[in-house]
Amino acid sequence: YTTNSWEAFAEALKAAQQVLDNKNATQQDVDTALSALQDAISKLEAATEPKPNPEPGVVDKAALNATINKAAAINLGLYTDDSANALRAALKKAREVSDNSNATQKQVDAAREALEKAIAGLVKRPAAKGDGNVVSNTGSDVATIALAGLLLAGAGAAIAYRRNREQL
Repeated sequence: YTTNSWEAFAEALKAAQQVLDNKNATQQDVDTALSALQDAISKLEAATEPKPNPEPGVVDKAALNATINKAAAINLGLYTDDSANALRAALKKAREVSDNSNATQKQVDAAREALEKAIAGLVKRPAAKGDGNVVSNTGSDVATIALAGLLLAGAGAAIAYRRNREQL
C-alpha cells in the first residue's frame, strides 16, 4: 500500500485499539473509532511502483500478508453471515498459505486474490426494524434506568410537597 494510505490506516487502527482498551469509552467513542477505521480500510491504496522481482525460488508474501492484515481489521458483524463466512474461509486459507514455508508464488498470489475477492464481496447487513431505540444497546440495564427515573420523579415530588407546606 502507499505510505500515506497505510499510515492513515495504522493511525485509525491505533485509535480504535485505544478505544477498545478504554473501559470508560462511550458508544459514541466506539462508533466514531469504528467509522474511522472502516474509512481508512476503504482508502487503502495499492502501491503503484513496481516491486522488484524476488530472487528465483524466493516467494514474496508481502502483498498477501498486507491483505491478511486488511481483512483481519474488518468488523464482520456489520456484514451478512454468508459474506462474512466467505471472508473467514478465505482468510483462513490465506493464513495457511502465508504460514506454509513451501508455498509457491502462484499459491501466494491465488490466496491473495481470493481474499481480495472475499473482501470485495462483503454485503452489509440491512438495518433492522426498530433500530431507533432511545436506550442504546451498550449493556445498559433498562430496569436500572427505570429505577433512576422513578427516583428522580419521587425527589421532584418531595421537593414540590415541601415547598407547598412552607408556603402555607
